[in-house]
Amino acid sequence: MRTSVLMMVTALVYGAYGLGFLFFPSTFIALYGGEIGSIGAFTTQLYASMLLGVAVICWLAKDAPRTEAFMAILLGLFVAMTLVTIVVAVNQFSSETVKSWAWMPWTIQVLMAAGFGYARFGPDPDRPRD
Repeated sequence: MRTSVLMMVTALVYGAYGLGFLFFPSTFIALYGGEIGSIGAFTTQLYASMLLGVAVICWLAKDAPRTEAFMAILLGLFVAMTLVTIVVAVNQFSSETVKSWAWMPWTIQVLMAAGFGYARFGPDPDRPRD
């Protein structure tokens, strides 16, 4: 998969989740079997703000050349996606209230982490071939 497609898909997925968590935090958390109070809603909206920021970065950088700055963005996205994958997996295994379909976002995160890892550390398509 081309890096530009991966970044566009990430922007769309994170944008959708970000908007949902920002404007409907309790509803979105309820989809996962949870309940939140005012502090939980606030924390969810903070997370949503970060998701929307990442979505904007991915959208605007999707067609950028593979400069040092772009490679830093790929590394940051790889680290973030990997950490989210770990957090979601730990929560899924330790929580009895989380619904089984909540593995879907985990699967999306695994695929994104793998994609950004490959984009950052895999073969560089712009490098001249021998």
